[in-house]
Amino acid sequence: MARGFYSLDGADSQPHPPAGPASLIGGYGPKRTLRTATSFGHEWNSIVLTAEDYKTSVAILERHCAEVSRGADVSPRTEPHCRRYS
Repeated sequence: MARGFYSLDGADSQPHPPAGPASLIGGYGPKRTLRTATSFGHEWNSIVLTAEDYKTSVAILERHCAEVSRGADVSPRTEPHCRRYS
């Protein structure tokens, strides 16, 4: 039995595959990292920040989102947790 490859024009497969892998952007640099998270990220992960620094980073992230007409939809926003043991 001969085997070969066939081409189908206009064929539609169901269900459609996902658009691509989700990307997680980590860091808190206001110029490059947060702008990259805004433009390409599906999720933003900060580093361990104080509450005030986290609040500032979120405000910058939301401002970058508004600049590219994305809305503040880089979510979820995650933060790693570190514990110090003495």
